[in-house]
Amino acid sequence: MAFPRNNFFDPATLDSYDWVINHTDAEGPSRPSTLDFEGKKEQRSRFIQGSESTIGFVGVEGDGEPLRLVLTGRVLHRSQYVEFWKWREKKNSFYFTDFDGQEYEVTMVGLEFTPLRASYNPADPSMRTHTFEYSMELVVLNIRAGDLFDAGVEA
Repeated sequence: MAFPRNNFFDPATLDSYDWVINHTDAEGPSRPSTLDFEGKKEQRSRFIQGSESTIGFVGVEGDGEPLRLVLTGRVLHRSQYVEFWKWREKKNSFYFTDFDGQEYEVTMVGLEFTPLRASYNPADPSMRTHTFEYSMELVVLNIRAGDLFDAGVEA
């Protein structure tokens, strides 16, 4: 039996990407807490506004923080490194489904890589002497399926 993979899917272009290696750690989904500015509780935020369609939301200033996912892991294959950058550069929202079947409409707002020297990386001949650790931040625009959807949580 194949191990379930994380997946990105863009319904606007029908692009799809099954991750070579799933993330190893995740923070969230969570909403950032209220910030304290010089003794005043204030929530600086961006909310997502769009039309009837769930694709192509645009962020505008307003109240209420969106849900966020922060995924971390390791990239052993150059193809996954390139794909992550392709999805980071998308201008429209897309769907993210994790290996547990939780599905969200998201935009990628952060992507950071740290190269790591490796004495030998057998996973990809083009990256024999290094791998990458990554941190990816996704803003959840819509909850499409899974536990939060069943609980009635709104993004």
